Amino acid sequence: MSHDEIKGQVRTFWNQDSCGTLVTKAPKGTRSYYNEIEAYRYRAGPHPCGAPPSRGTAMYLFYGPLKGKPFRTVCDVMYHHQESPGTKAHTRSEIRAMLGKYLVRVRQLSARATSPDLLWNRAWPFRWGAYALACLAGLDRCGFYMTIEFEKMGVFRAAGRPGPKRSP
Repeated sequence: MSHDEIKGQVRTFWNQDSCGTLVTKAPKGTRSYYNEIEAYRYRAGPHPCGAPPSRGTAMYLFYGPLKGKPFRTVCDVMYHHQESPGTKAHTRSEIRAMLGKYLVRVRQLSARATSPDLLWNRAWPFRWGAYALACLAGLDRCGFYMTIEFEKMGVFRAAGRPGPKRSP
C-alpha cells in the first residue's frame, strides 16, 4: 500500500469518526455539539481517544506472540492495529535519535503510568497486579504515552550548522 493510500485511509477514518465525537447527539458543528464533546473530554481525562493503554499491551500480545509471531515489533502491531492505519510508536532511543538532528537538549523523556495503564477500571486484583508490575518496571518508564520535554539550543543556518543564539 502506498503512502498516499495510507494517508487517505487515515483521513477517511478520522473524518468519519473524529476522536470523542460519539458522545453527543447534537447536530454536528453547532455550539452544543462542541460543548458536549468538550465536557466529555474534560471528564474522560487525558486519554479519551482510541484504546486505553492497557489494551495496547494486550493488542501487542494478541497480534504478536499469541499469533505465533514472537518477533513482531510493537511498532508493527501499532502501525497495523491501533486506532487508524499508520499509527506510529517510538522507543526512547528512537526519540533521542530523531531529536539528535536538531539543536535541542532533551530535558525529560517520560512514559509515566496513567490510570488506564494501572487498570483503574478493573477489579482490585488486576489493579494491584498492574501497579506491582509498574513499580517493578518504574512508574515513569512503563506508560503507554510518552511525554518529551526538550530545550531549543540555537538555530540552524542553511548548511545545517548551528547559528548564533537568539533570544525568543
